[in-house]
Amino acid sequence: RSRIHQSRTAVPGASVPRATKEGAPRSWEPSEASGFQLRGALYLVDKKKYASGPALYEPFGLDILRCQARVFDLPGRAILPPPTTEEKALPGWCPRILTQTMYFPGTPPPLVGPNRDTGDGPPGWQVVCWWRASPLLCELLQKPKTEWPPHLKLWREYVEGAETASVLNGSLKGVGSVANIHQENIGLPRLLHQFNAKPVLMAAAAPPWGGDRQGVVHVSRNEDYLEFGLDVGADFAATSNHALFRLLPKLPRLVMDIAWIVEGRAPESLPENVL
Repeated sequence: RSRIHQSRTAVPGASVPRATKEGAPRSWEPSEASGFQLRGALYLVDKKKYASGPALYEPFGLDILRCQARVFDLPGRAILPPPTTEEKALPGWCPRILTQTMYFPGTPPPLVGPNRDTGDGPPGWQVVCWWRASPLLCELLQKPKTEWPPHLKLWREYVEGAETASVLNGSLKGVGSVANIHQENIGLPRLLHQFNAKPVLMAAAAPPWGGDRQGVVHVSRNEDYLEFGLDVGADFAATSNHALFRLLPKLPRLVMDIAWIVEGRAPESLPENVL
């Protein structure tokens, strides 16, 4: 942890190896974007979902860190891989590196009352996923903007506005799909069964008097990367916190696919696609 805080010596993916064979335990491997069912081009009319097209980014590392408190802006503290020739041609708005940082506190917040995290409890866990621009993304960005697919235009809108526009910030949604969810003797929380393979917005609940949901994503960005940070203890509902806290000891036994999407909310923003 001290190296992460003090200097640029952290190497992405140093704590969890890439699988040397399919399904190797305690490792990671790329998954197919087509395994996720997302909003189709006419979703606002017919409510139909279809398999995603190829992702814009490809993974290159996974880290699971033990932390006393959340640590955001990890790309700014890490030794990032050098850009390829294709990545050097990316436009200034487009991040070359995409990072997901999700912090799980050592103990869940109380079900009733405010969350008073004093930082003196047991250390929590921080899950960090690393992606970089895919050859497909580099190729698409060589085309005129009029030829970009809707999800690429939406991605640019999110990158340029999510730090300051709270409703846009909350249009990011994550999908976690546990392949062995029905395996015996795992005993996963009921909430996980309910939301397995279903997109979940990274936004606070709508106010009781109505209105838009405000995003909870902590965005860190510079000319080379974008990180979306999530503090499960502070920003998620208490019931979700307790379900995820019960899930943590079972994580090594799960086979899980994860994807992130910017939600398409207008006809011109559909179909959706995995980032």
